[in-house]
Amino acid sequence: MIQNIIDAYQWLKIGNNPLLDTWFLFGTPFPIIAIVASYMIFVLYLGPKWMKNREPFNLRYIIIIYNALQVYYNFWMIKTVRNMLNLIVLIFITSNLLLSQGTTDHQFTNFFFNFGCVTGLPIPERQRIHYEITRAFWHGTMNKIFDLLDTIFFVLTKKQSHITFLHVHHHVVVVLIMWIFGKYFPGIELTIVGLCNTVVHMFMYFYYLIAALGPAYKKYLWWKKYLTLLQIVQFLIITAYTTAALYVACDFNKYLCYLIIFEALFNLTLFVNFYIKAYRKDEKLSRSMRNKMAMCGSMQSDQSYDINQTKYHDLHTGHSSEMDNWLLFGSPGPIITLLVSYTIFVLYLGPRWMQNRKPFNLKYIIIFYNAAQVFYNYWILSSTLVNRSFFTYFLSFGCTKSMSPAELTAFSKLIYSAYWHGTVNKMLDLLDTVFFVLRKKQSHITFLHVQHHTTICGLIWAIGKYYSGFEPAVVGFCNTMVHMVMYFYYLIAALGPQFKKYLWWKKYLTVMQMVQFIIIGSYSMIALCYSCGFSTKMLCIMGFESAFNLSLFLNFYAKSYNKKGKNLNANMTKAIKTRIVCGSQVLDSWPLFGSPIPVTVILVLYAYFVLYFGPNWMKNRKPYNLKYAIIAYNAIQVYYNFWLIISLALWHAVMDRILDLVDTVFFVLTKKQSHVTFLHVYHHISVVAILWTASKYFQGLEFGIVGILNIFVHMIMYFYYLIAALGPQFKKYLWWKRYLTTLQITQFIIILIYMVASFWLACDFKRFVVNTIIAESVINLVLFLNFYMKAYKKGLNQAMKDKISICGSPILDSWPLYGSPIPIFTILISYISFVLYFGPKWMRNREPFNLKYVIIAYNAIQVYHNYWMITTAMSQDNYFKYLLGFGCANVTKTEDEIFRFKMYRAFWIVTLNKLLDLLDTVFFVLRKKQSHVTFLHVHHHAAMVAIIWTFGKYYPGLELMIVGLCNLIVHTVMYGYYLIAALGPKYRKYLWWKKQLTLMQIAQFLIIITYMTISLWTSCGYKPIITI
Repeated sequence: MIQNIIDAYQWLKIGNNPLLDTWFLFGTPFPIIAIVASYMIFVLYLGPKWMKNREPFNLRYIIIIYNALQVYYNFWMIKTVRNMLNLIVLIFITSNLLLSQGTTDHQFTNFFFNFGCVTGLPIPERQRIHYEITRAFWHGTMNKIFDLLDTIFFVLTKKQSHITFLHVHHHVVVVLIMWIFGKYFPGIELTIVGLCNTVVHMFMYFYYLIAALGPAYKKYLWWKKYLTLLQIVQFLIITAYTTAALYVACDFNKYLCYLIIFEALFNLTLFVNFYIKAYRKDEKLSRSMRNKMAMCGSMQSDQSYDINQTKYHDLHTGHSSEMDNWLLFGSPGPIITLLVSYTIFVLYLGPRWMQNRKPFNLKYIIIFYNAAQVFYNYWILSSTLVNRSFFTYFLSFGCTKSMSPAELTAFSKLIYSAYWHGTVNKMLDLLDTVFFVLRKKQSHITFLHVQHHTTICGLIWAIGKYYSGFEPAVVGFCNTMVHMVMYFYYLIAALGPQFKKYLWWKKYLTVMQMVQFIIIGSYSMIALCYSCGFSTKMLCIMGFESAFNLSLFLNFYAKSYNKKGKNLNANMTKAIKTRIVCGSQVLDSWPLFGSPIPVTVILVLYAYFVLYFGPNWMKNRKPYNLKYAIIAYNAIQVYYNFWLIISLALWHAVMDRILDLVDTVFFVLTKKQSHVTFLHVYHHISVVAILWTASKYFQGLEFGIVGILNIFVHMIMYFYYLIAALGPQFKKYLWWKRYLTTLQITQFIIILIYMVASFWLACDFKRFVVNTIIAESVINLVLFLNFYMKAYKKGLNQAMKDKISICGSPILDSWPLYGSPIPIFTILISYISFVLYFGPKWMRNREPFNLKYVIIAYNAIQVYHNYWMITTAMSQDNYFKYLLGFGCANVTKTEDEIFRFKMYRAFWIVTLNKLLDLLDTVFFVLRKKQSHVTFLHVHHHAAMVAIIWTFGKYYPGLELMIVGLCNLIVHTVMYGYYLIAALGPKYRKYLWWKKQLTLMQIAQFLIIITYMTISLWTSCGYKPIITI
């Protein structure tokens, strides 16, 4: 026994760093244990007891000196480890370039930013780095011990309220971790912690130094809350760096990385909780939110307004006393304990405990568990959807008409209940991993699996506790639906091998999860612009989390289902894999292209500055006069873009797009925040990210058209800005402003047409890249069209306003599919994706479906539906008066109102009919008749749906009557033809008139063109002559 103790002591004494073992306090663990124990006893027990009946000490000058020493010590450590200028340079200049230049001053930072993966480093250089790390551990430990005096000063000045659990825990744990890592694990893993912590402490003690100087300096302490934010940011950086290190680092100890991640997340939780309690307690609704609420619905009375405002405040600040009394929501202690226990069990204790045991047989428990999960998720989904306010609030992004107090109370209770059940459901999900451990299926427990479970559970609890608003409704809705389907899959799988044949759709579960993250991200982006009272911070968190999870699931999908490169020939697979892993060997050695970290840092800092930090910083400052800087900037941009058109240099194109970001910074510094729209920021970020990614990994010709058009548009655009910057006297030359937006819209249309055409005509274009370009072009086209409508359609003359409703018909707006463009847009994107990509891919190794009777029924329905619409339209009173009179109908006001209501109904019915037409192409795909799915076919179907919906929504006039009539007649005849064809070969003799169908369609377009041309001269503006 005694020998064991002696052996343990010797092991503790020796450590793994012989150099550090000889330095002060590092010989044995007893001194550091004694210091920490004495500190805790003094600050928690002896100190307060000793000071109980004493006056507080006056330590003002001692504290000033202490804080000044701390600022200097922390600054000296940062400077000693790495000169700050070199550190910043290293963020923007790749390490390979420095190595190629023979630079040795930067080797430590090079080692750090490459996660220890530096080849060809001389042994003396490695020894020097090792010595620097050892010295950093010693100084870091001394500095953390020096930090303990901070709490002792609180005790001696009788400020015991400052000594919180967070404060003491943080000080003690940091000291112990620094000592233990330095003694036993002296690697580079903790460098990120030391760097971030030292920078934060330097700022923190500088703040304390100013505060200690006296009340006269209090006006300079407005940035107190940002200290806590800085600490929160450091834990996020540490978590991100260490998580990345698990995948890309060389010789990092993964268990130390897990410990760092756990400690960072634990501290993050504590600091976020402290921030909310300290700085959010007395916050009221922001002025912008109150304005949005006022815009989105008038209150019925002052009393109703007060009640509603209180309820909205509860929903968006999380101070619901009702939820605080519910199980698990009283404090963060239980949920943190649960998640920490879960992580420790599934990653360490569980596998170790099961090491020499046989796997448990949990078949019937798992069947019951999966069945319970399917039912629970279904119950949550159905109980939420039955509330009539849910979809109203959800699809309108919170912009609803005012609810009665009773309705709002019931609705807020539903939200609180959903958060509670969501948290319990996510906690129940954790058993899924526990079952893996008990059945010894440790390979299933990936980083993605554990991270997803813990993050979702923690986020739902935190949001439910502190921000129980409606923003995450889309997350809950999508996640519950996905989990219901997922656990149904697991339920079938658990029944036994005989049911394996029904599990062919496993990969589509992952696709479904990826789709949910795309939906969540899209909803969050739209809500940033169009919501009423939604929290911007919450939407940003949702967008970030969905993007992060999407990247993880995409990586998992690629590894799990594309291992053999089924859809690529062997050479292309090898080429693409080489590109993805290594990138271009030429570009890799150039600035910003060594790794994605620098460009990611730039974009994150840009978004943070222009959306949050910059506006806050400029709030009480006068706008800067940057006239000459902006003139010079625009002139450089014009020249740079002109040079790019001539040279077509890829690297320079990326640099130019990064240079574009300065444009938004000028808006912030000149206090033109209204110019910093979602469209502006999104466009800048997405263009940089996509162009960098394409240059790094897909240096093909697909982006040629994008690059040429974008550079040309930017040259024209910056020329406009250059003239505008010269001063008011040049304003008369700026009449063509709106055509800039038109030019940008045109570029996206050209890119779309080119890329769609490439599906049929291109050689060796990568389908994934083409799809990405199409998706990005569609998103930008929609955003720019929306901007164009808002910015330039305000000056329409009154006559045009009479017949065009930018907001749509109030009648149609309340009908299905016409509330917003999102549903119809989603349907068309899904249709195009299915018939051009997913459908053919899915059917590749399958037999064509036999849909004979389905197609007969479909064609018969189409014939009847089109015929019914024709006869219904022609039987209406005044129909031919309006049609043949080109809108010049002599009718009463009542007759006009009745007719127009019927027109609205016609638009809605025809839209549904055009959506029904899309099934035609789906049948081609399912029957493997892909040759029938031509560009003309898909374009015609998608365009007809989009045009009919757009006209019905925004221009519900009489102009489209001739189009509708001709189209319905043609489709009645056409589906009659298809009906006969579907009956079988014996009816083929009756199909001699096939070519006449195409002639009939051509004739309809000639009739429409003729009618519209005549109406330009003879119509009455399609305004009826109303007689009373």
